[in-house]
Amino acid sequence: MNCAIMVILNKAHSQGKHMNEIDFFLLQIKNKADVSTVKMLERHLRCLSEPESFEKTIAELKKNHPDRFMAEWVEHLIAEIKPYYKLDEYDEYTNPLVCFIATNIKKLNGGRSFIMVKQFSLDNFAKEELENPNMQWVKVLFERYHELKEAYPNEKTIRLLRVHPTENISDELAIKLSRMFEDDEWFMGMEFTEFVRYYTKSREHFEVENEKLNPEYAKQMIDTLKVWNTDEMRDLEDNLYWLSRNYNFHPLHHPFLKRFIEDCLKAS
Repeated sequence: MNCAIMVILNKAHSQGKHMNEIDFFLLQIKNKADVSTVKMLERHLRCLSEPESFEKTIAELKKNHPDRFMAEWVEHLIAEIKPYYKLDEYDEYTNPLVCFIATNIKKLNGGRSFIMVKQFSLDNFAKEELENPNMQWVKVLFERYHELKEAYPNEKTIRLLRVHPTENISDELAIKLSRMFEDDEWFMGMEFTEFVRYYTKSREHFEVENEKLNPEYAKQMIDTLKVWNTDEMRDLEDNLYWLSRNYNFHPLHHPFLKRFIEDCLKAS
């Protein structure tokens, strides 16, 4: 499978249970600010239509977001991916960042498509290639893949790789999220990284996860429950459904939320 087809597949499946190549490059990124910079580049390099669009887009980004370009690695990355900006066989311009990542994933897998059997080997790269600052993700991907595969042979290894280190999620919790994502059809509209972000945003509601809510958040929810149950007491599941949706509580936090609702209704 060539780069152009991989990019098309990525576009077609970006909302489903499929991989997004950008997640693997992000394995070498150490902080959330730099993660945002890479995602900004990927987003703005989509669907460009003219030979000069790459330079124009980068120039506009530098003008509007100068702080994102202060780090030396950003300029190196732009120079690295620029050669990948070219017409594909469908007369469309590829996203050069995605194409750069997809090409090197295929090389890591011995020239085979990423969707084929994984036989990753760093021997497929010259030593000088692996010393490139923008190729460190390849080594992390290789090492982390084998680490996870050995520790959890029955789990979705590639999916677990997409949980970024900055999310502060253990492998055991990542597995729990992965299984939940796999089993529940309700999440078909989400990509796995979106599902993980849903969890981390929900986690922010707590002072102590699954034990104590942020007081301001708790007060808002108590007030909401009082309004909802003034004229007629709703059943527990109805309150749980609407409160979790209105306040964006991840399913992993529903057991706590259920107890919280029960306590609030008893006290009212």
